[in-house]
Amino acid sequence: MKTADSGKLGCMRPASKTQCSIAEKPLLLQPRKPLIMSRPSNQAVERHYFEQFRSHCQVPIGEIEYTDKPDVIIRGPRTIGIEIANLYLTEGADPASEQVQRVRRARTLERAQSLYLSTGGKRIELSVDFRPEHPIREVESLAQSLADLAGRIDNLPSGQINPSVYKHVPELRFVYRNAKEYVDAAWRPVQCYSVPALALERLHGIVRDKAKKAQAYQSCDAY
Repeated sequence: MKTADSGKLGCMRPASKTQCSIAEKPLLLQPRKPLIMSRPSNQAVERHYFEQFRSHCQVPIGEIEYTDKPDVIIRGPRTIGIEIANLYLTEGADPASEQVQRVRRARTLERAQSLYLSTGGKRIELSVDFRPEHPIREVESLAQSLADLAGRIDNLPSGQINPSVYKHVPELRFVYRNAKEYVDAAWRPVQCYSVPALALERLHGIVRDKAKKAQAYQSCDAY
């Protein structure tokens, strides 16, 4: 990979001319085909995760029933109740937690695009990866920095933006600019994650909480 000009603001693009369009002509703005997606129910999500689990791990023999309290019951020689639970690294009250940061990322991008368009910006799209080690503290200030960045790279072709261009914004790890314009253009996160070791203490806490609620669950031989 190389930059268009090492002495100027540049996007990272392939050396081959056939792989990167230099001249963009967004003469007619066309909306994307709408993606009609309904939010799955909690039971559908729980069923999805359980099916993933049983595809990798052996479960007791029996008829599987998807229900509530517990989420899954296996009726065999013994009746086994199974609960599906989310396990996060930290509590949602922590400002640096993924639960908080994913909301702030979405708000930052939405606000940044609004600020950029309000100054006459094009209906291009940005895809952004944020640094977990620099969690978003102030949505408004980061949104303004991102909008300013979009203005500085306004005439670049589609491609990955050279990190040196936004090195003064520590929250940003990766920025890709799609120079094609759309009526319904949207800036979006393309977050990358690393998978840490299982947080055993938090897992024990979830088990303790579920054990307290088991008295109100459907009767099973074991949970």
